[in-house]
Amino acid sequence: MEKQLKDLCIRAGQGENLEACLNGYTKPQIRRILDVYGRKAVSSAKKQELIDAAEEAVRENAIAWLEKEENEADRTILREISAQPVHISDIGAFSRIERLYERGMVFLTESDGKAQTLVPVNMVAILDSMDAGEKKKGTHPFPAREPKAADRNRTESETEIIRYAKALSNIYGMFSLSQLKDVWDINHNRGIAPSAVREAVAKAGEEDGFYVRDDMVVNTVLDEADCEKIREKYVAGDTYYYPSPEVIRDYEDGPRMADAPEYTYILSYLGRKTSEEKAEQIMRELCRMALTDASASELVEYLSQEEITFLNLDELNRFLLLYTGWFYEIRVWVCKGYKPCELTAERLQMRNFNLSPGYSPKSRRKVGRNDSCPCGSGKKYKNCCMKKIENR
Repeated sequence: MEKQLKDLCIRAGQGENLEACLNGYTKPQIRRILDVYGRKAVSSAKKQELIDAAEEAVRENAIAWLEKEENEADRTILREISAQPVHISDIGAFSRIERLYERGMVFLTESDGKAQTLVPVNMVAILDSMDAGEKKKGTHPFPAREPKAADRNRTESETEIIRYAKALSNIYGMFSLSQLKDVWDINHNRGIAPSAVREAVAKAGEEDGFYVRDDMVVNTVLDEADCEKIREKYVAGDTYYYPSPEVIRDYEDGPRMADAPEYTYILSYLGRKTSEEKAEQIMRELCRMALTDASASELVEYLSQEEITFLNLDELNRFLLLYTGWFYEIRVWVCKGYKPCELTAERLQMRNFNLSPGYSPKSRRKVGRNDSCPCGSGKKYKNCCMKKIENR
């Protein structure tokens, strides 16, 4: 690799965010990006302060830059190399991505002794948001569909890709084929061709728990209104949660509903209002509503339809507080797979969740053995839900 080209490379891999990519730069290189955006930093600024300023500048300006008609070519290039990284053989070839590189929207990393393009996941998320907006202006991206039978003639590799797609549909709800490829590549420490991903998911059927529409993988429980609601809740530039192989395995059979103690409290409450079987059925629907960030009014309306009523406002508020605590511990689809409790206060505020006012995940009170059980049974915790949680 030419020395001049090698000097542009950073130590980072596919799936990295802007902060990680910028961290591979020297302070002068980060300052050059800030200069592009007309941002000035004091000479005594620490490297992390420069990284934070540059990350903010890149994210804020990326949408405006990519939306301009005269930059359509750059947007096309960015989409191409985000789907399939390319090697840059010499400085001449570098000129194709130079404008994007100067703006901090594309980086170079070394792979097998060659310079390879690296698009931060933040930029991929912005492109996905913009593409979703364009589809919404035109025809609906999720037309009515007919359930499809699975093709059982699958190779070992195709079976693995479908397993990943199934787990990710339970973590994200809906996601692009390029996101599936990224997660697969990172967890297998090697790249796979986009065509192989596409061919594999084409063999999936209803029993696999997802379907494919317009290069998007969608969980089968989502209808058209749900898909639009999730899209509208996305925050521009937000990145997906990247699950480890262990998390992929945990989510193969569906979203994990019972990880938080509030799940047991709510189930116990419902069990006193209706049959055990119906309570579990209601919990599955409440989980779907939580994953898509349903409002309190939608929640109460659904429970009323299922003949679950509240004696007074205090009982309703206690139930909503339990539901909100549960929500914070679920890998929520409108958060692109993150649990709300994993997000910073700033990112939570930007999302404007339909939650109980003033709730904070840090405000959860530890329940003592002799305290009243949070499920509202009137029993002591040790004689009620504590046993159920310990035996779960």
